[in-house]
Amino acid sequence: MGAPGAARRRLSLCLIVKDEEDFLPDCLASVGDLADEVIVVDTGSADRTVELAEAAGATVVHRPWTGDFAAARNASLDAATGDWVLVLDADERLAPGSAEHVRRLIEAEPEDAPPTLYLPLIENRDKHGQPLGAGHMPRLWRRRPTLRFTGRVHEQVGAGVPGLRQRYEDAFRILHYGYDPDLQAQRGKRARNMGLLEAELADRPGDAAATFYLAKEHYAGGDDAAALAGFRRA
Repeated sequence: MGAPGAARRRLSLCLIVKDEEDFLPDCLASVGDLADEVIVVDTGSADRTVELAEAAGATVVHRPWTGDFAAARNASLDAATGDWVLVLDADERLAPGSAEHVRRLIEAEPEDAPPTLYLPLIENRDKHGQPLGAGHMPRLWRRRPTLRFTGRVHEQVGAGVPGLRQRYEDAFRILHYGYDPDLQAQRGKRARNMGLLEAELADRPGDAAATFYLAKEHYAGGDDAAALAGFRRA
C-alpha cells in the first residue's frame, strides 16, 4: 500500500467526445470530486459540448477526427498529468458508490505493483434504464508511458506490455446508456464501426479481434451469414 502519510494520488478522468451535450453533464456529475483533473478531447463538436466541458473545469483538447479511436484516446493520455487514469465515455456514468471504491483501489495499490488494469462491470442500459447486458473492460490504471491504446475501433490498452495484469472489480460499476439500439441507429454507430473495422483489417489482414468485432456488427445488423463466416475466421 501507499506509505502512511503519503500524498493523495491524483486521478485524471479522460474522455473523447463529439456532440455529447445531452450526456456529458451527467457523466461528469457522476464522477464528482473523485477526479483531480478532467481531460476532454473534442473531435469536432457542433453543439454545446465544449462549452459544458469548460464550464465544468475540464481541460479541452481540440483534435480533428482521423477515424482512429486509439489515436484520440492516446491524445487524452498525453494531456493527463495525474498519477492514475480513469477512462469514460460521455454516455457513461459511475454507478452510486463506485467513486469511493475507485479511490480505495487507487490508494491501496503498492508502489512496486506490476502494470495492472482494473476492469469494472459495465452495465449497458437502454434509454429507459432497462438492462441490455453487461461486461468488463479496462478503465482504470496507474498512468505509465507503456500503457497506450491500439486499434481504430474497439480499441485496447496495454497490448503486448510484459507482465500486464488485469483485475476484475464488480464493485466498480459503470452505467452505459449509449448502447440503446435507437440511439446507435440515430448516430450511425454501426456503419461507422464497420467502416473502421474494415480499414483495420486492410492494415492487419486476419487480425482476430477486428474479425470478431466485425462479425458482431454483422450479427447486430441482421446479416447472419456474414456474421457466422466472421466468427469462424476469428
